[in-house]
Amino acid sequence: QLGPRLPATVVRRGATQTQLWGPVMRIGPMVRLGRSSEAVLQASAELAQIEANVDVSSKIVLYGTLALAWLGEGNVEQARRVATQALTVLQSIKPVTFFLYPGIIAMNEVLLTLWERSAEGSSEREQLMKEARAGIQILRTFALILPFARAFSWLCRGSEAWLSGRPAAARQAWLQALAEAGQHKMPFQEALARYELGPRMDLQEPSRRTHLLRARALFSELKMPDELARWQ
Repeated sequence: QLGPRLPATVVRRGATQTQLWGPVMRIGPMVRLGRSSEAVLQASAELAQIEANVDVSSKIVLYGTLALAWLGEGNVEQARRVATQALTVLQSIKPVTFFLYPGIIAMNEVLLTLWERSAEGSSEREQLMKEARAGIQILRTFALILPFARAFSWLCRGSEAWLSGRPAAARQAWLQALAEAGQHKMPFQEALARYELGPRMDLQEPSRRTHLLRARALFSELKMPDELARWQ
């Protein structure tokens, strides 16, 4: 709701950078609501102006969320390129401001997803693994300062452990993510933790069904069609 209102208020003040916060802030929510195509179109139309006029923090949010939008569109090449841009910029600063959160988590989602999809034994997989681990380390540092990022930090650490062949460590990390999400009342992170845990449990495990059904209910309540499609 805030993103669409920003342009009208800042034009009156002639604040160019603040005016561009609107489109930067809109990308992430649009992707989460299943509107990746719309997000890509809007961001691409204003990309040059945004890059030329916003601060470093805004660029990280822009690149991270735009990478996730490209991934949602199935454009792996663009998703990889823009996620790497986000990582490069992040590695040049200290991640200490809350504003970075959407960009950091989106970047990590993209890098982990691309790592998972890459071919075993390929040089691309090796590079994606390094980039994903670098992104997770940045998120861990960020979460030490800002507790609301802890749930997503544990989610990513769980995915890293799973992809690295450490299933027990992965499940433990996802359980920690679930606990953090509950403590901070974060339904999206709770849904993701349950979504990761459920399929990795034995069919006879009583909590498997609970995790899966609760994840579906939360994705539905949050109106997140892409996550519901993945769940299905």
